[in-house]
Amino acid sequence: MDKPVISRKWLGAAASIAFVAGFAACEQKPAKLAFVTQPGGANGGSAFASQPAVEIQDKNGKKVEKATLEVTLALGANPAGATLSGSAATAAAGGTASFAGLSIDKAGTGYTLVASAPNLQSAESAAFDVAVDTGVKLALAGAAPAESKTGETWPAIAVQILDAGGNLVTGATDPVEIKLATGTGALKGTLSQVPAGGVATFSDLSYDKAETITVDIVSGQLAGVTGTSINVAAGGKKKK
Repeated sequence: MDKPVISRKWLGAAASIAFVAGFAACEQKPAKLAFVTQPGGANGGSAFASQPAVEIQDKNGKKVEKATLEVTLALGANPAGATLSGSAATAAAGGTASFAGLSIDKAGTGYTLVASAPNLQSAESAAFDVAVDTGVKLALAGAAPAESKTGETWPAIAVQILDAGGNLVTGATDPVEIKLATGTGALKGTLSQVPAGGVATFSDLSYDKAETITVDIVSGQLAGVTGTSINVAAGGKKKK
């Protein structure tokens, strides 16, 4: 019996099919995310010193170089009820999503970030802390008096020194001053106070003329509290 004749063309096609099938079986498929750079060096309201990077990996933990999926970060553990700010979503390049400019406002211990992308297993970062930063602004702790009388001692005005995230800077020591911005009389009392525990308290202020005035509260290069209006009427006990 004659043996069947198998053409070279058929053998070549079969070999090509086998090669393609084998390549498809070995092709990497995105399966999960992993932090390759952990977030860290965080201060309230300021960009992390170490910005996170998240890798797209196959099921064996190898980076999928061709992956360009968008990766999104969100707060996981959130001990102080903080807000994550900055560009929290970015597309991967070369299989890695690199983030920049992220910050958390409130100081706290044990924050984590969670990375997610469509149809991939999410990843959680290592825990990190957010510390109180240096002071950048002043804020009233409560309201200043809206009205008073000439010579009458005002209720105490408490002024906080805060970092960019609004955290109280308890170690602040630079003097805080209150100044007359508009008005033709004299603002009396102790007009400069050294903060204690991050708060400067003015407790003996008064004004000697019946008119509406504005006061500014300042401290060095910090953003101050300006244009606070107080209506001073006649009739208070004159302060010597």
